[in-house]
Amino acid sequence: MYKTGATVDDPAKQISLDEAIVAQACMQDDVSYSVIAKGNVGALTEDITKAPYKILFNASTNAFRMNNSIQVMRIVERFLQNRETNYEGRNKLALVHGNRLILHLMLHQLKQLPDYGVTMIDRSVLEKKVEEWCPSIIEKVIDKMNTIYPDAYPANIFKNVGRCREIVNAICIAI
Repeated sequence: MYKTGATVDDPAKQISLDEAIVAQACMQDDVSYSVIAKGNVGALTEDITKAPYKILFNASTNAFRMNNSIQVMRIVERFLQNRETNYEGRNKLALVHGNRLILHLMLHQLKQLPDYGVTMIDRSVLEKKVEEWCPSIIEKVIDKMNTIYPDAYPANIFKNVGRCREIVNAICIAI
């Protein structure tokens, strides 16, 4: 769906351009696109003739990978919403404000699957992977946020490229 005001009535058969933009941003290796998707998603499509839009959508954009990433984004969003009640204070805010970073880390793992870019993976398989991997990702994000930035407000952390890079680097080193 790319028409202004159009809504996704059947998520099993439809995706929106807004979803595609966020999923494509969070799927990039460079976490800065995920941060832009969190803080100023409009900046990703401000000028469709150059980056960052051309990074997200170009001749090598893979429809399977994009669709799988959108499905994962939907699953992760629901997962985070369901888990919010298990957390309090800053940790709960990490799930709300860190949703794009958590999605970035989840997609980083999932896109390593051999069939991720060659077929549409069954939703139940993606749900199982999110259930399996996302709790650990959440705990690592919360731990690094609280360790590296104990006094910073979570919304400010997850809208800052440098801070998100530092969290991602700390997590990837620990893996």
